Amino acid sequence: MAEQRLKWWTICARVLLGVAFVALFLDSIATTVHWWRGQLGAPTVIDWIEIGLLPVLLLVYLRYFSVLRPDCNACQPPRDPSRRDHPGV
Repeated sequence: MAEQRLKWWTICARVLLGVAFVALFLDSIATTVHWWRGQLGAPTVIDWIEIGLLPVLLLVYLRYFSVLRPDCNACQPPRDPSRRDHPGV
């Protein structure tokens, strides 16, 4: 019973962290674009933090979430050509 509760909490925590990451990533992109175009009037400390975090968030995205991550095999051909259940097919 305790293991199921721990697993449930782990799944919920991962989902919440993923949503928070996506929200921060998208807001950081929007803030950086507004700053780049000169549409950001007087940047606040939060704006500068979001602008500074954009490269870090981009690297985290590329390392853990994108198809460019090292352990992604979605684009690899199947090892056994007779099997069709491979995600790359």
